[in-house]
Amino acid sequence: MCEVLDVSPSGYYSWRRREPSARQLGDEQIADLIAEIHEFSLQTCGYRRIRAELARREVSVNAKRVRRLMRLCGIQGHTPRMKRRIHQITAVGVHAPVLVLRDWNPTQPDKLWVADITYIRTWQGWLYMRAELVQDALDMAVSRRRPADGLIHHTDHRSQYTALTFGAELRRHGIKPWL
Repeated sequence: MCEVLDVSPSGYYSWRRREPSARQLGDEQIADLIAEIHEFSLQTCGYRRIRAELARREVSVNAKRVRRLMRLCGIQGHTPRMKRRIHQITAVGVHAPVLVLRDWNPTQPDKLWVADITYIRTWQGWLYMRAELVQDALDMAVSRRRPADGLIHHTDHRSQYTALTFGAELRRHGIKPWL
């Protein structure tokens, strides 16, 4: 085996008798802490949260080392997928009825309103619009345009538009929701 690996026999036996280095011992201790933190988090923590917890415990370690040790231990963070929940927007069913039938050319003003919101990514994460802001925008549009009953309001399935309070606001103004 030494010939195949191009290692001298004395070098091999010296390596076998050698005590673990300080770095190897440190890696073992940190790997144990990583495994403990990962188990405590129900196997959801990634390297960033594990590193933050290590720092909280006054263990100074960089992100590359945490990632390397996690990989060696077979530990991987888990990001649960968000399940989209559609809340009841109408009084009779979960989904609003299909009213537009792909006819995007209304014959008169204020027969069809289409709304959408955009999430904004910031350095601190995604910035989400609150449902109250969507309701305020609807109230402002109704007060300025004064649509007749029967207006169709088309939106996507974002939680701000499927909230019970937004559905109640639409009904209060005589607006028919369509998602």
